[in-house]
Amino acid sequence: MQGSQHIKEEIDRVRAQMADLQRKGQFDKLAELQYGRLPQLEAQIKAAEKAQPVQNKALAHPGRHRGDRRGGGARHRHPGVKG
Repeated sequence: MQGSQHIKEEIDRVRAQMADLQRKGQFDKLAELQYGRLPQLEAQIKAAEKAQPVQNKALAHPGRHRGDRRGGGARHRHPGVKG
């Protein structure tokens, strides 16, 4: 998880650098980042997230366990909803 956080921070740095290059009119360097470095980083983040799907799911709902009643049995539905 820490590796993907590092990659996300790098993506943020690259995007800030891209905005700066666009303001300066340095479109050749902007294109290198936009079509080279940024897609590489995005591919790395996808690979890192795929490598740890179980951990990501566990973090998605902290405090919820398989037996928790929260999350909607029939008695938690809106009275007008059938099903």
